[in-house]
Amino acid sequence: MSSGTASEQDKRALYWLGERLIDYRHPVMAVVLVITGIFAYWSFQLKLETSFGDLLPQSHPFVQVHNKYAGTFGGANNIQLMVESKEGDIFNVPTLTRIYKITEEMDRVYGVNHNQIDSIGHRTTRYLRAQSGGFLKAEPVMLAVPKTAEDASSIRRIVHNTESIYGILVSLDDRAALVRANFIEARLDHRRTFTEINERVIAPFENGWIGALIKGPDPLHPEVPAPAIVDTLYRGTAATDAGLRQGDTIVSVEGRPVSDRVALAAQIVKHPPGAAVTLGVKRAGGGEQVENVKLTIPERDVQVYVAGEPRLYGWVYSYATDVFWIFTVTWCAEWILRWLYFHDWRGALRPSITGVIAAFWGLGFVHLIGFALDPLILVMPFL
Repeated sequence: MSSGTASEQDKRALYWLGERLIDYRHPVMAVVLVITGIFAYWSFQLKLETSFGDLLPQSHPFVQVHNKYAGTFGGANNIQLMVESKEGDIFNVPTLTRIYKITEEMDRVYGVNHNQIDSIGHRTTRYLRAQSGGFLKAEPVMLAVPKTAEDASSIRRIVHNTESIYGILVSLDDRAALVRANFIEARLDHRRTFTEINERVIAPFENGWIGALIKGPDPLHPEVPAPAIVDTLYRGTAATDAGLRQGDTIVSVEGRPVSDRVALAAQIVKHPPGAAVTLGVKRAGGGEQVENVKLTIPERDVQVYVAGEPRLYGWVYSYATDVFWIFTVTWCAEWILRWLYFHDWRGALRPSITGVIAAFWGLGFVHLIGFALDPLILVMPFL
């Protein structure tokens, strides 16, 4: 059979199929609409999430060993947070206090593995101390928040004498400290993790820092918000210059009510350094009377950097809404260009209809075979 004969037969088959589809267009459209409706329903059930386990060959012996010991040695879902002092080293009371509190808040983030946090402010980071009788005792580097310069010097000495800490969790120039945390994959929620780290771990101790330690929630009841009570003041800071006192409760910033430390930081970060803001303060022992206090937003004296896979995907999730609107505007512009080309709304609409049907069928099939939609796939509509 020659190629010309085969081509003619293919043409006749296509013409025959086209004629049959036109002859039975109503039943065909009904079947297509029903199937599209089913796939559309499945596509809306599709979850936008990341599962690193789906990227690994689960039957491979190495992966099976990894899964077996991931709870002990950690997995790929790590967050690394570096606290860097802009001037001087970290071994002073205010900076060490923030490192301790950042570690404490990181330990409260949803899904974190509490036994896999590395920081000089965490109970799992220990050093060996010789005792009488030749015994060795492993003690935490920081039992509590340092109160005096002598406490800070003692922590410096411990860090410098411990090889597993110096140069690993604290930089060799003493200007930065590292906080590492591993997350349980089954409980990892990228959106929630990203939001909690921004609002609870970073903001109160970086841009939202006013030179005073604000009390956090009760460790036994972390779900109960604690009022923004001034716990500790530091000399020469914006808080002391404003006249804040220990025990004061900050109830508002520029007239906007604040309920706890997180809400206070969220309001403070809205104002640039050097700006003067009015704080509504209830003095300790002063009842319900609110006094206005002028506070000058201080310059940022520490910088917090965050990296890790959960953080990366958190950024992707945070911009998902922006991607949707960009895609919508792009689709509308493309539709207008098609209309200008065809000069007919039907010619411009047909590619859109076929594209929507193909999208429903494809996404519905992905859900049908049991997969989730990775957030990094959000760029596919543009490709």
